[in-house]
Amino acid sequence: MRVNEKTAISTSNVLLVPYEAHHVPTYHNWMQDPSIQEATASEPMTLEEEFENQQSWRTARDKLTFILCEPLDSVPERAFVRRRVVDADDKMRGDVNFFLYPDEDEEVEAAQDRAQESKQGLVGEVDVMVAESAHRGRGFGNGAVRALLTYLQDHLEEMMTEYAQQDGAMKGRKVELRGLMAKIQEANAGSRALFRNLGFTQKGEVNYFGEVTVVMSWEDLTKRDVHDPLSSSPIPHPPPPTCGPHKLHARIDDGGRCRSGERRLGPPGARWPATALRPAQHDEWTHPARPEAATRLSLPHEDEDRAKDSAQAPDEGTEARRMVAKAEPA
Repeated sequence: MRVNEKTAISTSNVLLVPYEAHHVPTYHNWMQDPSIQEATASEPMTLEEEFENQQSWRTARDKLTFILCEPLDSVPERAFVRRRVVDADDKMRGDVNFFLYPDEDEEVEAAQDRAQESKQGLVGEVDVMVAESAHRGRGFGNGAVRALLTYLQDHLEEMMTEYAQQDGAMKGRKVELRGLMAKIQEANAGSRALFRNLGFTQKGEVNYFGEVTVVMSWEDLTKRDVHDPLSSSPIPHPPPPTCGPHKLHARIDDGGRCRSGERRLGPPGARWPATALRPAQHDEWTHPARPEAATRLSLPHEDEDRAKDSAQAPDEGTEARRMVAKAEPA
């Protein structure tokens, strides 16, 4: 999807950035690990195929992907972060994805009613992977899914609009998200606990592949207090820095230099309550009173970086679609 191509999401536990071509070499290295191939039900790909896959996912209208990175050390002064800095190779930790499918479990009567209204119900699959074992158990997966759910609430209308624009029978039809689901290996106690604490419940029994399916309706998600961190045990946060409004990092110019100086808020490694920022005019961001939601950061336009990425990636090729079947531990 293109809806997130210029947006990063920052919380005190994780930073999510859109999956771009400069992430591919590190992602490709992760996927050479046989244990990750098994956990994600994936076949090995060449680096060229991985570049093709990244390009196809960016333009696909049913796939939303973020790279999971180390959280920022401080609240940036303005609503911009620097690509290739906050998401450098040594800061990448995994990915989190959201796949949209037609809802095949709609009741017949409800499906007929929606057909008369030219509506298509959808279900969204949530998938999270923390690539290296050394980084598991540190809350990256938990933080990534929480941030993703907040992003979905804030951007659902744009996502549904983009999905409905795809070619084929779906084009032009109204669509609505009916619910969320995740498929998890039965033995993966960490991931099962993660989704259970977020409000997902198991549907059915273990399938042929040893997976359980957990679900949550969109209505149930929207009924949750947005100030609650989507957990039955809210995580306490330290008070925010008192250095002024939470505006974020300065836009960078074409040469990669900050137009205004960086200003660190608080000591290195400090954490802060995640704050939802909504767009105002000219890519500026302001913050309403949603202290437990995720901060949304705008990624600056970097034409030179995009040109480099395009030069590395092949221009043509068939899509190599990776089917992700399991969620890694948080």
